[in-house]
Amino acid sequence: MPYKSLIIDKTDIKVYILYVFRLLKNLDQTVTFELMSEVVTWEGAVNYFDFVEQFTFLVDNGSIAEAPEKGKDAYDITDIGMM
Repeated sequence: MPYKSLIIDKTDIKVYILYVFRLLKNLDQTVTFELMSEVVTWEGAVNYFDFVEQFTFLVDNGSIAEAPEKGKDAYDITDIGMM
């Protein structure tokens, strides 16, 4: 039987990424791409390639922005992403 992720809808993946992002920020955690990748794809919740595609979409549309002041490869959620 082929492997299937728990979350496959692209909109659901975006919402899940933003949810995890806000959760990590509430824990005062510096959010990097690697950390998000580990958390979002943990236990097969989201396929890695779907995660990369939707994370890139969120960066491109301004929901997530690079935050170099927080460290190398750090990201921050924007006001758009908080809605």
